[in-house]
Amino acid sequence: MLDDGAASGTMRLAFEIAEGPIARLTRTITPDPDAPGVDITLTVSPRADCRLCVGLHPTLALPETAGAARIVPLAQPRYFASLPGHLEDDTGRADYSFEAAPGQRFSSLEAVPAAGGGPTLDLSRLPRTGRSENLIQLVGVQPDGRGIDGTTGVALENSELGCTTTVRWHPDDFPSCQLWMSNRGRPGKPFGGNHLALGVEPVCGCWDLGPTVGAGDNPIAADGVPTAVDFRAGQPWKAAYRIECEVLESERAAT
Repeated sequence: MLDDGAASGTMRLAFEIAEGPIARLTRTITPDPDAPGVDITLTVSPRADCRLCVGLHPTLALPETAGAARIVPLAQPRYFASLPGHLEDDTGRADYSFEAAPGQRFSSLEAVPAAGGGPTLDLSRLPRTGRSENLIQLVGVQPDGRGIDGTTGVALENSELGCTTTVRWHPDDFPSCQLWMSNRGRPGKPFGGNHLALGVEPVCGCWDLGPTVGAGDNPIAADGVPTAVDFRAGQPWKAAYRIECEVLESERAAT
């Protein structure tokens, strides 16, 4: 920890990497004095030229009540895409009650192609009854016109808590966003088959398939959406993002 924020109001954390092309990751976290939110900056300090994927991993708790949370992309991406595979092996998936069909493209979280065919899935409303794990990538995110400096975002409306939590970022930094929908579908530790969460993960990558895939030829890059960053030795790379919370609109109207 470089600064605990007690005097400055901004916390600064650094992670030193002894080997490899990246020397340090530094994160600064500044509370917004005027609103319930935090502004965060990630700085990547390369010691050598390299081409790597980069992403963030904010994870938001889901309520227990089925369908009590709604995922709202604040702008329509170029398309949505399901992971071309599965997050768990066949044993872990044995009791899944639903799952997105692998390797599909679609235009809405409300109509996701289902594994095995059948009716489409509404994955905009979580959690769902039963067990499953899904990874959906919003490919080619666009500014929503409401944020600062051309940002975009994904909001999670939680009717149990009566609030909306939004993750905002710049599309130039992270041209896609992964949504990790953890719906009691991971039986191993530490999840134990009861983990309910939504990862809102801005990325410059090809799902979470690693730098070999992301830095090479892949279907997303072929569509003109970057999936890796070209880092240069001695030239820090910075990305700013924000996590904010507000009263759910329905709760505000009721009062």
